[in-house]
Amino acid sequence: MNDERPEAAPELYATCAPNSLLVDGRTPDGHQVNVLDERMTIADTFDLPALEEFDAGQAEATLTAAGYVPQGPWASSGSGHMCQVARVDEL
Repeated sequence: MNDERPEAAPELYATCAPNSLLVDGRTPDGHQVNVLDERMTIADTFDLPALEEFDAGQAEATLTAAGYVPQGPWASSGSGHMCQVARVDEL
């Protein structure tokens, strides 16, 4: 009997928060979507400079275009929002 199980896909989370990193001495406008791995290391980053406040549809469209699929609803988290995501090629 073979007890080997397929390796589970890593848990990934997307966060969407107002930009906070300085660029040329100032904080740019808009929001940023980060995809974090299970160690909370940034795996991908997407800038949304025109986004003045959180918009789940815009964040999800950005993630989908990059090959990620939200796996649940967005939840408020600190100064932004967070949801679990999966890579399309790992579904």
